[in-house]
Amino acid sequence: MAQIINFDEAKDKKDNEKVNKIEKERCNDILKNLKEKREDFNTSVITTTAEDILKALGFYNKKIATPIVKIAKAFEVKSYIVDQNDNNIEGQLFINGTTKNLYGQDKVIIVNKKNDSYFNRFIVARQLGAFLFNFKEKNGYKDKKNVFIDRYYSNQYCKEYERFATEILMPLNMFAKQYTVGAEELHYRIFVVKYLSCYFEVPEYLVERRINELTN
Repeated sequence: MAQIINFDEAKDKKDNEKVNKIEKERCNDILKNLKEKREDFNTSVITTTAEDILKALGFYNKKIATPIVKIAKAFEVKSYIVDQNDNNIEGQLFINGTTKNLYGQDKVIIVNKKNDSYFNRFIVARQLGAFLFNFKEKNGYKDKKNVFIDRYYSNQYCKEYERFATEILMPLNMFAKQYTVGAEELHYRIFVVKYLSCYFEVPEYLVERRINELTN
């Protein structure tokens, strides 16, 4: 039986494939650039990397919360929500080993179902940071049998990963603008924090930290 071709759908599919190819090329360029700086991940490099990612994927200076799951996916890292056996584990990054058999691809970020969506967005950003700044393919991981794991536990702190999550979820220029809007309209800090938390879809404690960076 003959099949009717919907030309609009065919065009949309072709356009999407073209966009995905461009995004992949841009992500590969970012990864290549990072490989040359793996031993010196200072604040400037991390901030610039977050900004480069937002620009490369078309999310820079957009009046939307950073679509972090979509960004991770552009780097071929897919995110899943699961019930963790250990509730102290907030997030995990798995690469290689049996990951593909379990999840259908080599790189995944796992977040804890018990957490709210804002905190899990932060975890995805943090674990993407672990992939960008810690995963070293040259150190044995070109062999897909060798599994790479990064676990994020409650109250654990890594300044590089936290900095990346902050920069990509709350870009400073955009944050400063919205902070001014909130301060002028809402006056009280507690309401400003809630406003910014909702605007950027991040936990309030991250907003508090960002405000302190901005105002001190």
